[in-house]
Amino acid sequence: MMKRLVLLVLASLLCAALQVAHPSPASADLRLCNKYSSEISVALAYYSKSSGEWISEGWWVVEPDACKTPLSGDLNERYYYVYAYSAESGTWSGDYYFCMAKPDEFKFTSADDESSCDSSWQGFRKIDTESYTDYEYSFTP
Repeated sequence: MMKRLVLLVLASLLCAALQVAHPSPASADLRLCNKYSSEISVALAYYSKSSGEWISEGWWVVEPDACKTPLSGDLNERYYYVYAYSAESGTWSGDYYFCMAKPDEFKFTSADDESSCDSSWQGFRKIDTESYTDYEYSFTP
């Protein structure tokens, strides 16, 4: 009985040592966080190297003091673009224009081509991730 207990403890220690030596990969994501007291709806635009196109998509509803992760995995681009609105807090927009649909869920390719946009042409705000593979952007008052 004692021998069995010693073997079980040794096996547990070996498993723990292997986990330390080979940790699971870290999660890398783009997280969008809401620091306001009301919910916000967020759209995102980005360049996809794999397709060679600009993509815009939305909506993620982010509750107060919460975050959403629209992109999971390592971030492959330095710049991402956001547009957000709230009935109570206003609108976050910018000088970078992409095609989008409001308030319906959407995903557009060639989102930077105004001539092919049959929805709304809207200014987005630029996020500079500084080439980090994991980034959190907060909408703050």
